[in-house]
Amino acid sequence: AAGSNDYTESGFATNDSFKDTPTNNFPVLNPLNNDPYDSNSYTPATISNGNLQFTSNTTSLSNYAESSIYFPTSGKWYVEVTASNVNIASSGYAEINIAGYYLWWYYSSPYYQLTTDGGAQTIGAISNNDVIQVAYDVGSGKIWYGKNNTWYLSGNPSDGTAMSPAQSASNTDGSVKLHLKGRSGSAANILHVNFGQQDFTHTPPTGFKALCTKNLPEPTITKGTDHFGTLLYTGSASAQVVNGLDFTPDLWVNKYREGNSHVLWIDRVRGFNAQTQMLTSIYTSPEGGERGDLYGYLISAAGGFQHQPGSSSGNEYAQMNSSGAKFLTWCWLADGTSGSSNDDGDITSTVSANTSAGFSIVKYTGTGTDSDTVGHGLGVAPQLIIIKRRDDGSGNTNWRVWHTGIPANTHLELNSTSGQQTSPAGIFDSSTPPTSTVFRPNDHVSVNASGGTYVAYCWSEVAGYSSFGTYAGNGSTDGPFIYTGFKPAWLCVKHYNSSGSEQWQVFDNVRDTDNVNVTSTTLGSNQQEGVDTGGDKIVDFLSNGFKFKGGDGVLNDGSLNYIYWAFAETPFKYANAE
Repeated sequence: AAGSNDYTESGFATNDSFKDTPTNNFPVLNPLNNDPYDSNSYTPATISNGNLQFTSNTTSLSNYAESSIYFPTSGKWYVEVTASNVNIASSGYAEINIAGYYLWWYYSSPYYQLTTDGGAQTIGAISNNDVIQVAYDVGSGKIWYGKNNTWYLSGNPSDGTAMSPAQSASNTDGSVKLHLKGRSGSAANILHVNFGQQDFTHTPPTGFKALCTKNLPEPTITKGTDHFGTLLYTGSASAQVVNGLDFTPDLWVNKYREGNSHVLWIDRVRGFNAQTQMLTSIYTSPEGGERGDLYGYLISAAGGFQHQPGSSSGNEYAQMNSSGAKFLTWCWLADGTSGSSNDDGDITSTVSANTSAGFSIVKYTGTGTDSDTVGHGLGVAPQLIIIKRRDDGSGNTNWRVWHTGIPANTHLELNSTSGQQTSPAGIFDSSTPPTSTVFRPNDHVSVNASGGTYVAYCWSEVAGYSSFGTYAGNGSTDGPFIYTGFKPAWLCVKHYNSSGSEQWQVFDNVRDTDNVNVTSTTLGSNQQEGVDTGGDKIVDFLSNGFKFKGGDGVLNDGSLNYIYWAFAETPFKYANAE
């Protein structure tokens, strides 16, 4: 129809047409993630027929495939899987799995089983073309399996009656998905998944929906650019405004792109004093180590910032605005103010918090008391905390980083290539992890010395906008795929094994507007921006996450584990495929 993105099919066979439209997308089997456990025990299945058919192709390893949309943290969802070919000869098997609860046919007696909270249950035989039904009520955690319109183990998803024994799985972090595994016997095991892009064979249980973008919950943030953005600009050696964002930032992180330079952190809570506004994450130096009063500094401006000159003749703009030089600035929105008093912790803090986007800037003065806590203003527990001492009362101190994915009682250093640190011990006390109101630094000089002044940058995860997690490298050009539930705008990666020595590496969607992303910058060193034309240090930004395409140790060493933090361009509900 004129003016519409939707079309009416004509001349297709029934099984060739799907309900996907530009405004409503259904999941498929994701061919980018075929070994999620990085165990080298898996090999890609043959994925065909619109990426909805899984065909096993190995008799030794196992094949794996998963849904391209994970289950949301709420709702009731229904999927059908047709067992197009069942083969349990020799070592053949196939498995349909949600959160570790699976239905399978297997080459060893008793051949057909369901796993439950009460252990494995034997079920009747599965034959070619049987339709396996799967229902998942995220709110109650109950999972049901059925065959040909009969639900197993006396369950009934329509009225909420659990199977007996039951299957139950929490999905508070949005990590639960439907996945398939299998291996060929004397012939292939073939499964065809229908997420709802074709008419279901059986009527879904009452209240259950097809998993598709139209049915996904409305995200809290529909435009990541309302809360985070990247600005690129060319220095002018004169007063200039750099803008173009949809918000006025409260945190600016600035880097010269063409040569070695500092990574400068400026925020509204600490203020715009020319001499003391800058902290550099490549060194341990306190505020004032980089002299904005001499070499130029920054003040707030609508949609970005404005450069101001220093007093050093001929070098007034050398810091962030030298003539013809290329710079970038990453920008975050807190609450738009210089902060307000927060008494949630034992230590009174000054907090500017954007609770919608899970970001706060916290300023406090240490007490030297190990048990004292600091209010962060987020309303939920943070997944990432970065602390820097501002004064130099005890000498220079490292930037301390706590991430939800690293082992308890360890931390990382933003100004270092080192992995997780256990000394000094307990920088962030594992016995008292961050709560919805406070975090607890210990009494080390870098985070809580008596009279020391500090700034903390805190982030919590917001579904569809931010993601904080871990992954294991595999050293392959077919690197790990990480599901975030959004199309990334910004990604930072760091290994955390104590044995490694790699930089904090950052990619964004402004320097590389299309895949693959080859341009990266380090957060903790003075190295100039790198462009990897050799194909080792590269990553794809996808509509539902990101995937590494090289075996470089910075991102994907087969012997290392990594943390990441990412922010969205667009939540998956509204993202265009990449």
